[in-house]
Order: sequence, then C-alpha cells, then structure tokens
Amino acid sequence: MSKSTVSLIKIWKSKRGDYFNVSINELGIMIAVHKSKQPKSYEKIESWLKGDEKSFITPTLGEQDEEG
Repeated sequence: MSKSTVSLIKIWKSKRGDYFNVSINELGIMIAVHKSKQPKSYEKIESWLKGDEKSFITPTLGEQDEEG
C-alpha cells in the first residue's frame, strides 16, 4: 500500500556541518541528509538547489495500491 500527496518541502543547508535539513510539512517531520552518510541524496539536493528548476517532484494525489 502507498499514499501520495502534494506537500510543502523545505530544504536548507546546515551551518554546523555538511548536511541538509529537509522538512516535510504534510508529515510534520524533519530529516537530515548528511554528505558522508547519504552522498547520492546529498548530491541530488545540492544539484536541485543550484539549478533553475522550481520542482523535482511529479505530484500524484490520492491513494495507490501496489499489487503484483
């Protein structure tokens, strides 16, 4: 089972180290993406922040069942 929604996501680089803070408004959570621990995710975030794109997510609303 999976569920998708459009949500406000805020990302900012920490002043205390090599990681990004990622806040997912819909879920009320904040996670940290560290350069040394999650290098691929860190690189994707860094690339997105430096780019001209406004969004990197294709929104999907509603519930989806994963079968098969």
